[in-house]
Amino acid sequence: MAHAIYPDSHSWITWSTRDDIRLIAEARASLAHCPTPFVRYGAILESFGDYRDAGINIGIGTDTTPHNMLEEMRWACLLGKVAGRNLDAVMTSDVFNAATIGGARALGRSDIGRLAPGAKADLVLIDLDDLSMQPTRDPLRVLLFHAADRAVRDVYVDGELVVQDGETLNLDHRGALAKLREGQIRSEAAVPDLHWSGRGAEEISPLSLSRG
Repeated sequence: MAHAIYPDSHSWITWSTRDDIRLIAEARASLAHCPTPFVRYGAILESFGDYRDAGINIGIGTDTTPHNMLEEMRWACLLGKVAGRNLDAVMTSDVFNAATIGGARALGRSDIGRLAPGAKADLVLIDLDDLSMQPTRDPLRVLLFHAADRAVRDVYVDGELVVQDGETLNLDHRGALAKLREGQIRSEAAVPDLHWSGRGAEEISPLSLSRG
């Protein structure tokens, strides 16, 4: 299930029932939780802890740019605590498990999301000597709440080194940036023809600071 932010127990929902989370658990469905796209519009998943306590498998997704899993994990943890009004509503270990084995379990796979014989060699190596990782009493907490991707040193995908010393090896950044800019220009130019109101992009989504 993608997002599942609004079960009938959500504070914004006024239905008389409170059965959705139980029904999801009975159906043995998994939840793909992507906090960033919705918090930008003031909406949050209020029930991470309720889903967890019901035995529902939770995975973490990155349904928007930037595709930063560590940031998504941090948002999931912080927003879960705020929504649950409880420090223990979502633990750091809950979010870590959701981002690793939870996502793998949702896909029905045992060869990803874990370090084990026969699993894919998907590895993220963290520089514990990075200043942002200090003091390193609890590496996972420090990584999520302080360092984030700044401390990522190397990344392997199925055994292939794709990030080394913080630099991406298999992506033409300048070429990708040029294509992105071209795509943005085309997209914005087409907005009046595609939007029902005929308004342009800057009318529909005004800039934070005016051009003047």
